[in-house]
Amino acid sequence: MAEAKLDRDDIKTWVQRHIASLAARDIPSFMAGIHADINVIWPRAAWAGWDQVQAALTQQLNKMETIRFYLRRLLIDVQQSVAAIEWVCRYVDQPTNICYEFLGGAALDFTGEGQLYRCQIHLDFDRSGVVSALEAPWPQEQWSPGVDPGPPPSRTQSEQFLHTYAGAWSNNDAETIGQLLHDDVYLCPPWAYREGKEEVEAVAHYHFANFLDTRVTPQRIIFDESQPYFGVCQQTFACTNPKTGQHGQDADFAFFEICQGKLRYWRNYFDTGRSIQDDYKNMD
Repeated sequence: MAEAKLDRDDIKTWVQRHIASLAARDIPSFMAGIHADINVIWPRAAWAGWDQVQAALTQQLNKMETIRFYLRRLLIDVQQSVAAIEWVCRYVDQPTNICYEFLGGAALDFTGEGQLYRCQIHLDFDRSGVVSALEAPWPQEQWSPGVDPGPPPSRTQSEQFLHTYAGAWSNNDAETIGQLLHDDVYLCPPWAYREGKEEVEAVAHYHFANFLDTRVTPQRIIFDESQPYFGVCQQTFACTNPKTGQHGQDADFAFFEICQGKLRYWRNYFDTGRSIQDDYKNMD
């Protein structure tokens, strides 16, 4: 649908304006930038069409007395007319007066006319929950960008790297995975946080010892030319849990950093409530 390419500033302005509209609970302003054939994919739910999305948004906002957003990260891929955002949202629940915080990310696809026609949202349920107040400090990352990242990778290099990395997981190739990891790699899935090459390699060894039929398939790489070391990988991660016989597939939304030609950061979102890989919660 997005044949024409939008200007980077057009997408950035759209994102900022619509976040402000949500915070203000201004539904007409928000819906003004939405395509008639909009599709919104929410964890465990989906809405199609302008009327359905407006009704769902109205129902949700009616439960929120006050809303605040912290836009942690914004990547804009002009070539694909897509934005990837990572955010924290807080709101006061109207019936209970309890303050909730949700961590999430989303891929936003635009038409050439600058209207949103597809929005896929991912939440980190495990790190979300009740907070003391709207004014509490925003959650801080344990990761920070590399100080000596080396030559910036091109779009093609980033795509090739991530397909090689996915192939190593699909082939149970822990050795290749280790070769692709930066010594200071940070792994932040919805469950346990891991830091350093040795700890992340241990995750791969644990996975191959406890799961079968692994198949990792990158679907799209979001590449921002203004932030070439950083990007987003949308992929599926499928495997079988031999303890239960279940075969499952997670839809990953992963922010990554490639530093000196190695993977230095991987922060992914997926629905842990439906994942067969919940054994990771018991990993030492």
